[in-house]
Amino acid sequence: MATEQGINPFSIEADENLAAYQYHAVNINSTTGKLQPPATTGHYALGILQNKPGAAGRAGSVQTLAGTITKAYVNTATAGDGIGYGTPLKARSDGKLEANTTGGAGYVLARALETCATSTTPKIITVMITHEGPNSSA
Repeated sequence: MATEQGINPFSIEADENLAAYQYHAVNINSTTGKLQPPATTGHYALGILQNKPGAAGRAGSVQTLAGTITKAYVNTATAGDGIGYGTPLKARSDGKLEANTTGGAGYVLARALETCATSTTPKIITVMITHEGPNSSA
């Protein structure tokens, strides 16, 4: 499914080179107030980066609105990590999303709108940002 929703994201300054982070989850650095990948896996994520800011100080375009449909990178490298329709997804420390098991720890940022089998390449799928919060159940 190649679907995106045309709601305007907002722009904020990047804390570092985020050229390799398009369609990854991002957060705001609590010290600098600028965009960065999430601090740890399962930590709160602000939204999904839509562009490729190639250096610190460049504007990063972030989709944050709950109910917005966008593309996102997912991690399915480990056996059993496949993602199904509606799977709750949390951000990893590398900005990729991964399945958040039922009642699992972690901030649920989005829900999968398509499937992704284990080790599928490329690992970009369509998701809906939900901001369900920690310990959401499927």
